[in-house]
Amino acid sequence: MKLLFRLYDVTSGNISIDDQDISKVTQESLRHSLSMVPQDPILFHRTISENIAYAANNPSQKEIENASKHAFAHDFIQVLPEKYDTIV
Repeated sequence: MKLLFRLYDVTSGNISIDDQDISKVTQESLRHSLSMVPQDPILFHRTISENIAYAANNPSQKEIENASKHAFAHDFIQVLPEKYDTIV
């Protein structure tokens, strides 16, 4: 991951994405185009809404709910005592 995000540059060989050598693009452009999804689920001791909105730039409640619907979590959240305001 460190090589892919160019935290380190390769010393031999190369890493290509769609046949483009990542050393030929800016780190900013590369990092803006990549995302990492860890395999271990992590929740912060915050509300469900805050956990869903963590990486977004000030999303509306509707956007948060749409994200939960896409993750098939909305129905589960609706039965919680404080719904999206439930602390996890």
